[in-house]
Amino acid sequence: MSKLVTENEVLKQAALEIIRVFEASKLDNSVKNLTLEIKQEQDENSLRLIAILSADKEVKQSLSEELVLGASKKMLKQATKRLVYQLLSAEYKLILPWGILVGVRPTKLVDSFIAQGMTKAEIEKVLSEDYLLRRDKIKALLQVLDNSACFGRAASNSISIYINIPFCPSRCLYCSFAAEVVQQKNNRIDTYVDALIKELELSASAYKDYFVESIYFGGGTPSVLNAEQIERIWQTLKTNYNLSNLKEFSFEAGRPKTINASLLEKLKSIGVNRISINPQSVNSKTLELIGRSHNQNDIEKAFDLARAFQFDAINADIIAGLYGETLSDFEKTLNSVIALNPENITVHSLSTKSKSDFVTKKARYRLPAVATVAEQIASAERVLTKNYYLPYYLYRQKKIAANLENVGYSLSGHQCLYNIRIIQEKQTILAFGASASNKFYNAETDKLNNFINIKNIDLYIERVGEMAEKKL
Repeated sequence: MSKLVTENEVLKQAALEIIRVFEASKLDNSVKNLTLEIKQEQDENSLRLIAILSADKEVKQSLSEELVLGASKKMLKQATKRLVYQLLSAEYKLILPWGILVGVRPTKLVDSFIAQGMTKAEIEKVLSEDYLLRRDKIKALLQVLDNSACFGRAASNSISIYINIPFCPSRCLYCSFAAEVVQQKNNRIDTYVDALIKELELSASAYKDYFVESIYFGGGTPSVLNAEQIERIWQTLKTNYNLSNLKEFSFEAGRPKTINASLLEKLKSIGVNRISINPQSVNSKTLELIGRSHNQNDIEKAFDLARAFQFDAINADIIAGLYGETLSDFEKTLNSVIALNPENITVHSLSTKSKSDFVTKKARYRLPAVATVAEQIASAERVLTKNYYLPYYLYRQKKIAANLENVGYSLSGHQCLYNIRIIQEKQTILAFGASASNKFYNAETDKLNNFINIKNIDLYIERVGEMAEKKL
């Protein structure tokens, strides 16, 4: 898009949201000399939005939509997005799977419709006609909500806890997280754990009347922690928080080569009942390119070892849209992971974040075509469903490959509670550690406030008291 013309800032920002998605999703990289003009006309009875698409000063298409006088800002934005979408969809001959939805949690929108008492047919109609979603995505949203209903709503006196370990053995090409590369035997981790424990202790007093429903160790790569460090964090949690009704304790073990019997024995001893082992891909060329040192044999060994400790659930992450991978490459990973019979499989669409090495060194790498990524995601849905995996949580990201989504699949009865709660955003989630994202939920007002801890690890250690004060 060469030029956007409008006098209204609200309409401009709404139009830009859709323009950016189309520019990122085009099947080719051609640049067209297009001008998009958006204007309003008003009479005593109605307001009309008009969108005009031109090339070299010649009008190619124009569309309009009538709104009631005094239409809300939300209605104006949605109408603008619909007009822009329809013009660009025709121009680029491209249908976006999620229509005009650009938010991270589309299931929340559907959840709000259900709360209003809308029927399934009414919801499908609104998503199709007002939000322009593709039929398969409407079906996916409704399936996810059905499959995530098993836990019901969070109790008003419950919280979940997230522990962030921002260290990794190496940095992946696509990663933009605020994580440092360290080895396991490193005093740096000890110093960080000291600060983490301090934050846990200083924050606890405000939550004496709450019980912890779930705990999630994420990162980074939490398996860089040694048994002593894990025990110290666990004892702090046990001493300072009400764990009497803890339903789920997840630990993102992550990289297959960091998983060993000593680690798993410690996790089992403190009550961890769900772990993640994340292959991302089983293709050696891809793994080498993205900065992962494991191979398919390492993945299988890690699974065999974890099974011996009888955790309730093992999750495996894989990524669609990885550099240079074909549909065949992706399906090799998918089928190899299914053969390991994990209770959960999470399928991510690659998101090219601006601070990742991929973006800063972009010229060296080749991403699959948009159509290929779409085929990979469609294949995952088809193959996983055939193998009795149910989609139970879904979220999207900015700059996600092919404007698609990340989906968590589960064998029946093994849905991850923490993942469901974080998508619902109806429970306070206390997050500890550098760059950890806190979610403070007020059940009386149904409002959510977010606070992200300082990302820089040195500053986090220095100012950990401030992070705790934000939770009080």
